[in-house]
Amino acid sequence: MNINRTTQVASLIKGIAMRFRGIAGVCALATISFSASGHRAMNSATDDQPVVVSAVAPFYPPIAAVAHAMGKVVVEVTINNEGSVTAAKAASGHPLLQAACEKTAKRWRFLQTNEATRSRNAVLTFVFSFRSDGPEPSAAERDLIIFTPPYQVELSRFEVIRQTQSGR
Repeated sequence: MNINRTTQVASLIKGIAMRFRGIAGVCALATISFSASGHRAMNSATDDQPVVVSAVAPFYPPIAAVAHAMGKVVVEVTINNEGSVTAAKAASGHPLLQAACEKTAKRWRFLQTNEATRSRNAVLTFVFSFRSDGPEPSAAERDLIIFTPPYQVELSRFEVIRQTQSGR
């Protein structure tokens, strides 16, 4: 499945959260690319906000998943004039999730600027949660990734809640 084709800019501009399935495990990275001209229309009222060109979803670190670490991780990034993230620092969030979010944030790309000396800043939010509703998905569908413009990504991991029999 080509993720770039399944996540078209049109639905992003309309402000609809994009939903698609990531690949389970440590390599669970989903990338979404945007059309610079289409996304700029959404940000026209706030031109000082950097425009996302390519966003990457974080993976759920195995140690964090086992520990049931969840919640929001806020990452502050610095962006150079070429649109690359030059620095990423977690400002808040669970310690077991922070390093994965900082690493992921460095893979985001933003629209280039013509001002050679100007760096820009943005705050990215990564949300990690567990869910147990519905039938158990296949391993490839265990992680649900939702991109919400402009700078939020939610990763929701399915977990089967097994009830133990008491009295034995």
